[in-house]
Amino acid sequence: MSKAKVIYFKHNDMNDLELTLQRIQEKNVQDPYFKLNRRFIVTEGVFLNSGKIVNLPRLLKLKNQYKYRLILDDSHGFGTIARFGTPEFYGRKTGEVDIYICSLDTSFSSIGAFVAGNREISEHQRLSSFGYVFSASGPPFQINVASRVIDLISFKTVIKLKSNINSLYHLLQGNLNFFYTESNSSSPILFLYLKNNRNKFGILQLIYEYCLKRGILLFNTTNLPKEKFNFPQGLRLTVTAQHMDEHLHTVAAVLKEAETKFLSRS
Repeated sequence: MSKAKVIYFKHNDMNDLELTLQRIQEKNVQDPYFKLNRRFIVTEGVFLNSGKIVNLPRLLKLKNQYKYRLILDDSHGFGTIARFGTPEFYGRKTGEVDIYICSLDTSFSSIGAFVAGNREISEHQRLSSFGYVFSASGPPFQINVASRVIDLISFKTVIKLKSNINSLYHLLQGNLNFFYTESNSSSPILFLYLKNNRNKFGILQLIYEYCLKRGILLFNTTNLPKEKFNFPQGLRLTVTAQHMDEHLHTVAAVLKEAETKFLSRS
């Protein structure tokens, strides 16, 4: 909708981002008609499709150095890795992020989203955005739910979630032989990938169905269209603060059973 020119950099690779920004800058210096215009670096805080966490300190340094604004979608970081998301996780102020976005259907258990920025950015967005994006207000009771959730997300809740994440990571690392993960050990989103690309017989789908029958709901990325999502195939788990120790042990045990059943002889 913005008609912007989109240039991609490698996933969560700050070195590749810096090279990309350098190439753009060098090209602009050679252009006699160049005029500094609206430029944005867009990223997630906690990545939904990898469980990794963006290197925010390095990103802030780059955006200031090359004079860009930063748009951070922190839908999966707010209330999880820290009470106020990725900036607090790194000990930075949210105000250092130019445009801060969160969906309300994740940690907030509501609907819609919020976008925060300084007064200039907020007023421009309110007045100049497409009407069908900002013309409809959220239901008051859902907005009250989201507001109340912010009050309820406590330091204690975040500590409990971190404890659950740490427990599950160690349980899976100790139990599973045919899987590995590249997800950040502080992330509530955990991806399991098969070693040596052993999914040629649709084993991930078999493991997914096996776990589902035993009350464990995972997400199988092989169901996503490959032409749009070209990341490694795997299983996604999500940890919450309400999980009990027995839940985490059950997940590890069921995955171990599935691994033994479908992978030991493949």
